[in-house]
Amino acid sequence: MAIMRIPYGVDDFAFDDLSSAAPPFPCASIALGAKTPLRLNSTRFDENLLARLRGSDDPLGLIRAALVRLCSPWDKLSRRFVELYFDCILARLETHREAIAKKLLPFDGLYRAEDFVYSALMPLPRAHLYAPCEPGALKRQDFVAVECAFWLGDRLIAATTAPSALTPRKAREKMERLAGAGIEATAFGPQDLEGSGEALLARLLSEDHLSFWTGESVPCGPLRPAALD
Repeated sequence: MAIMRIPYGVDDFAFDDLSSAAPPFPCASIALGAKTPLRLNSTRFDENLLARLRGSDDPLGLIRAALVRLCSPWDKLSRRFVELYFDCILARLETHREAIAKKLLPFDGLYRAEDFVYSALMPLPRAHLYAPCEPGALKRQDFVAVECAFWLGDRLIAATTAPSALTPRKAREKMERLAGAGIEATAFGPQDLEGSGEALLARLLSEDHLSFWTGESVPCGPLRPAALD
């Protein structure tokens, strides 16, 4: 099965490390034929974070803080975007708590509505997406950096800040390359991050993707056995 790798959480990466089984940067591995979204509970986090998750009373808080730290320390908009994303999924879980509880009734108290939070899509801060400028062998120049990305199961989407730190020409070329690779990019600015941010996420993600508890029959946490990866 074809695998797509998405480096994230870094401004740059060594291309030769991309083929490594354990690259020295966060890297999502997507089995393209599986057609499954990348969720919080299907992400293989680094061993240091996994060790902390195992003994934590608030694993979601640890994941949230870790992903915020993977944004550029100078990029306040991206950091706020990731914060708002987690606020939004928690708010949606609370809004739909009754419907989720009904879904879990057959399990006789084994699960709680909160357990479904890890079924939410995994945000990939500072992601480098494959968007080649010309055909040929895979090379470092084929990757385009975006502020955040999501894998929906059949396609990538990107969130980018506006105004861009790039020159107008470079920003236009970046958007053209993303579009050419079939990656839909949604730009956001400070005004989009005011309040709950739900309007921005509704522009970026469909209702099906925001209703993350409908995509899995039972909840699953973030501690995946290595054999499943």
